[in-house]
Amino acid sequence: MLTISPTLTQEVCMMEAELCSAFSDPTRILILYELDEHPRTVRIPRWLPDRIARL
Repeated sequence: MLTISPTLTQEVCMMEAELCSAFSDPTRILILYELDEHPRTVRIPRWLPDRIARL
């Protein structure tokens, strides 16, 4: 039988809450549909990698 730690359960619940809140906005879902039908290329700004490195 699989034993799941309470810490892992809590972490999964937090991840689910974050994911659900991200998709609770209908505009975000519409953007996903639009991107599925018409893929776009994204240009990464030069400053972005520096900003991510500081996180």
